[in-house]
Amino acid sequence: MNRICHNCGREVGSNEQLYVLRIELFAKAEPLELTIDDLLADHTAQIEKLIEEMEALDPEEASDEVYESYNFELCPECRRRVHHLLKGRAKSHKVQ
Repeated sequence: MNRICHNCGREVGSNEQLYVLRIELFAKAEPLELTIDDLLADHTAQIEKLIEEMEALDPEEASDEVYESYNFELCPECRRRVHHLLKGRAKSHKVQ
């Protein structure tokens, strides 16, 4: 059974730990801000245009705009690199 690191391509020995990195990428749901004018307006033309655009979309591509997931197997060294990169990014984006 080949145990290959998906990042560096190195074969991971049976005596080494293999790590799985799972990534999910999805559209952030945010509340809509509607005014009374938005609710009372006629949006028929906009809806028809949106339907036309949606009909032209590739279903898989459109789905990827909403949700994607990936799994990568990593050797210990690549796991360490990813860990430090993500930990540094997480610290720099904390809300103060």
